[in-house]
Amino acid sequence: MTALRGGKDVHKPAEGVCATICPEGLEEDPNNKRRCRKCAGECVRKCPGNITVDSMSKAMQLKHCSVIEGYVEVEMRVGMSTVAASQLTEVFGKITTIDGYFVVRLSPSFVNLHMFRSLTRITGRSLYRDKYAMSIFENSNLQKLFPPDNRLIIDTGSVQFQNNRMLCYSRIKELMMKLGREHELAEEDQSLSYYSNGDKAICEDSSFNLTVVESAVSQTAFTLRWPALNTSDIDHRKFLGYDILYKEVEWEDPNLSIDDDRSSCQDTDSWYYHFEG
Repeated sequence: MTALRGGKDVHKPAEGVCATICPEGLEEDPNNKRRCRKCAGECVRKCPGNITVDSMSKAMQLKHCSVIEGYVEVEMRVGMSTVAASQLTEVFGKITTIDGYFVVRLSPSFVNLHMFRSLTRITGRSLYRDKYAMSIFENSNLQKLFPPDNRLIIDTGSVQFQNNRMLCYSRIKELMMKLGREHELAEEDQSLSYYSNGDKAICEDSSFNLTVVESAVSQTAFTLRWPALNTSDIDHRKFLGYDILYKEVEWEDPNLSIDDDRSSCQDTDSWYYHFEG
């Protein structure tokens, strides 16, 4: 496989130091790669790619980057028990373009890909296994993909989802429809496997009214009330109870999402859990 080379390490002076990446508030001058210039609006910061991110120290190399010149492989399989989920958003949240391919594999702490909230383009100038512009596989706790308002475009190359056992196939299908690649769902090579994705997930959602009991509110606690789930048509042994997720916020945020800053590591998840049987 011929890999696309990442950006060359061209040093440039800025704010009294000489570095390959322009500091915050400055961007590389497109007419002279040896100079930094003040950003006119949002900074476009290009960073060398062809990188396997397998630790937070590696991930920090992409902080503040918007364009990655080369492929990005994410494999955060160890060392995540002390990493707050919000830190991943800080590191990956400004990436808009990957000029190569994008892989997320063997990252058990990932519940979703919302940390890549700004990713809007994968060029596919280099392809994983000479075929895939995006490959998401072997992520044991991945349940959701990009934020609902994400507008990702893939220029060339195929998409692969394999062995993400908590990721419902319907979410893969929804993404492929948004990408305009629904034809890939019917391909016989099983790159988008119905059988190896979501086989451990609960893939049917239902809504019900949740109310706060006003007479049971104090400075330290409150009581919630909701209608009991009708289990008459299901195997009672399959229903154990309710997981209640909650977090403290400084103000009412209409854009707050249950998917923000999530981690399968309970100590670093931004939400707290309470089980009610």
